[in-house]
Amino acid sequence: MKLVRSAYLFRELRELIDGLNDSKDHMIDGADFSMFADQFGVDSLVAANVATLLGYMEEILNTNIDIAGQARFDQLNEYTARLAGQ
Repeated sequence: MKLVRSAYLFRELRELIDGLNDSKDHMIDGADFSMFADQFGVDSLVAANVATLLGYMEEILNTNIDIAGQARFDQLNEYTARLAGQ
């Protein structure tokens, strides 16, 4: 049962990240991240970093981009560590 649950959770995570990333793309105007910061509830000073981290997750989970094992591991760690600190 736990194995099936993990598959459902992973699928849900992929869909969530895909939707968040799509929303992010519509909220950023050049170097202006103010709408993104407001909508996602992050400080405007870190909004660009959060957007980058969200992009990392989209690449890892939902694209055909080949990301080497260590780079993927580092990006996942950066995403979880930095978002936890936001």
